[in-house]
Amino acid sequence: MTPAFSKMSLRKRMVTASVLWVTLGAVIGYWLLSSAFHTHVFKQFYDELDQHIVELENITQLDENGDFILVSAFSDTKYDTPDSGYYWEVRGQNASLKSPSLSGKPIALADEGFDHDIAAHRHKIKGVDDVLLVVEKTTNFHSKNGEYRRFILAVERRHLAEMISEFNTTLAWSFVVLSLSMMFAAALLTSFALHPFKRLSEGFKNVRSGKTEKLDGTYPTEVTPLVGELNAHIASTSDMLKRARAQAGNLAHGLKGSLAIVADEGYKLEEEGLVRSSQAIIQQCNIMQRHIDHHIARARASAAAQLPSTFSNIEDVLPPVITAMKLLHSDKDIDINVQVHTQKPIHMDKIDLNEILGNILDNAYKAAVSRIDIVCSKADGNHILIRLDDDGPGLPTKAYDVVFDLGMRWDETTPGGGLGLAIVRELVNLYGGTCKLGKSPLNGLRVDIILPFIDF
Repeated sequence: MTPAFSKMSLRKRMVTASVLWVTLGAVIGYWLLSSAFHTHVFKQFYDELDQHIVELENITQLDENGDFILVSAFSDTKYDTPDSGYYWEVRGQNASLKSPSLSGKPIALADEGFDHDIAAHRHKIKGVDDVLLVVEKTTNFHSKNGEYRRFILAVERRHLAEMISEFNTTLAWSFVVLSLSMMFAAALLTSFALHPFKRLSEGFKNVRSGKTEKLDGTYPTEVTPLVGELNAHIASTSDMLKRARAQAGNLAHGLKGSLAIVADEGYKLEEEGLVRSSQAIIQQCNIMQRHIDHHIARARASAAAQLPSTFSNIEDVLPPVITAMKLLHSDKDIDINVQVHTQKPIHMDKIDLNEILGNILDNAYKAAVSRIDIVCSKADGNHILIRLDDDGPGLPTKAYDVVFDLGMRWDETTPGGGLGLAIVRELVNLYGGTCKLGKSPLNGLRVDIILPFIDF
């Protein structure tokens, strides 16, 4: 099976198979009927010539002068029209007679006829303009003096060819009309049979968009079990997501309280003059907080990525993140240029998209001098590209992979725990996207995040 056929839709497969089958059947049917008609026409033709031979034999006699004469008119008038293509001829030892249609030379046969035989002989010879189909018989049955007579009938093959051609033309058009009507019927039947799957697809879109929580409606008995299994899967995934979020929230609540107490003790040490110890404790508390955030985000995203109704709109999530970054980095005057060229919803939980945008924008703020550009556009396939450029110092190429590792920073003088980009890449990968770094046209760092979108 070719890759192109494997990717073909069920509708196209069924219609293609129907077209091929109908076409094959029409070709075979045409060939069988044409062959049967061809055989029937030739058999009927020769049977008719055999009858004409007998008739010609019965109405032919010798007159007083020894010449052949017809005692009655020949029944088929086609032999009376000159050059009609229908000819007969009677040959004897001293006389001959030919039909009015044979205005030219006699039929070109061998001088010696067949031996005395009751049965007629059939063969073909080359005529002046066309092949002649010949039936001849040599007999002395009606001869008074025992002389053998040779009765010959010849018909130009074009008459049968025209008849067969007319039949084949009519037959071909009949099969064309029949085939087209059958193909059209097959297309209608295919559309009718696949209509439940179209409703199933629309139901999935409603689930993914959050309009409904499960697949509703009545389906054929063959599809109903599938719908039931899908609804059960959606329900179990939703329950799993709720449990994951609850567990993550409980874990965050339990650990944040303890970290707050430790951090508070660190600040107290600072007030008592133990600055070095205080800074170390506070720094480690921040690192632990980032680790907690990372694993909580990972647990939440692992569940949300499996839920079809999970989606976010970049134009809803991005403005609050930018506002928060401006407040967080109020000491820097950064010009942020935002361009959103697509309205497609991203297949990602809003909290996770907020986490990703917050991390990359926070890093950009720390590095930028005066400008950050954010562009959101449609990428190849069903994906959206979120591109962020800054005019900071950027990173060397060899640092592009290092900074994605958990706890790793390229510039140790910059504050942070080295978890931001690690969280970004892990979240993006969980949702089936990609994240990569590059050189920005602003001479700083470029961050490209590609995520799948939902096409409602």
